[in-house]
Amino acid sequence: MGKKVDVLGPDLAKPLVLALNLDRLYFHCERTLSNTKNDALPIMFSTSLLRDAQGRDSGAIMVFSDLSQIKKLEQERNRAERLASVGRLAADLAHEIKTPLVAIKTFAELLPEKFTDAEFQKNFLKVATKEIDRIDSLVSQLCNLARHPPLQCESLDLHSLLEEVLTLLSGQIDGQGIQLVKDYAEYLPSLQGDRDQLKQLFLNLIENGLENMPQGGRLTISTLFENERLENGKYLEVKISDTGSGISSKNLRRIFDPFFTTKEKGTGLGLSICHRIVSDHKGFIEVENNKDGPGVTATVRLPLLPDLLEEDLDAIDSDSQQST
Repeated sequence: MGKKVDVLGPDLAKPLVLALNLDRLYFHCERTLSNTKNDALPIMFSTSLLRDAQGRDSGAIMVFSDLSQIKKLEQERNRAERLASVGRLAADLAHEIKTPLVAIKTFAELLPEKFTDAEFQKNFLKVATKEIDRIDSLVSQLCNLARHPPLQCESLDLHSLLEEVLTLLSGQIDGQGIQLVKDYAEYLPSLQGDRDQLKQLFLNLIENGLENMPQGGRLTISTLFENERLENGKYLEVKISDTGSGISSKNLRRIFDPFFTTKEKGTGLGLSICHRIVSDHKGFIEVENNKDGPGVTATVRLPLLPDLLEEDLDAIDSDSQQST
């Protein structure tokens, strides 16, 4: 009692300061605190304002709970799921690599008797190069899926990022005769995220939409700033919709599984990588068939993780300086 809020440490003090100065409240937000021994303590907290009898703000309160046991159970569950997925992944990888190896082996077995055949040499070179490139692509994508590089977060304009991706794919969009529809929100706050990873995310999703419409169609990209509060605060939403043939309900359940694909030339790793990128950003991704027509919609929700506290505090400091 009677002590400054700073004694709580910045992770707990900042939300209280924001509640008092900007009326910004947090509901069920997660944080990780560190004690003097640098042990991590995961917590969930909510803030609320205190008001006097006249309804005027008189203080702020924070309620938090220890998530250590919950996180421990989650880690054990994730470990069990990873072990199960490793077996499936190994079997799928063996199958995917075996297919090009069979083609190379078949030609190699014929090599002694057709070594001087110019046409055979030409075909062997073509097939071997193609299949080796396919194996190399599989291994590279698998490494990207397995690797969890630390996020290099920066303040991003989501609309500008989407425009960069569309510029990269403009040739394919025009070549397929795709009608591009942009339904962008009038206002989107800046997003804290990894530029390269999010660019890869939207590149994969938009390419999927284009591949679903080889004979042309309509690609719709919409954005939304959801001002409602979720468990982890506010979020930005991006929807990418195509007018292709859609996905069967049986396949829809497996689209994020590594190596699962219905495409002749697909590796089945694109959406798995998308899922990993969104998860690393503490977001959500779902893919579903359109309810009002043919095609598929991929929805990505990226939270404004506990909401740019540093920028808000800077704004408070600036206002204080101007008032003095």
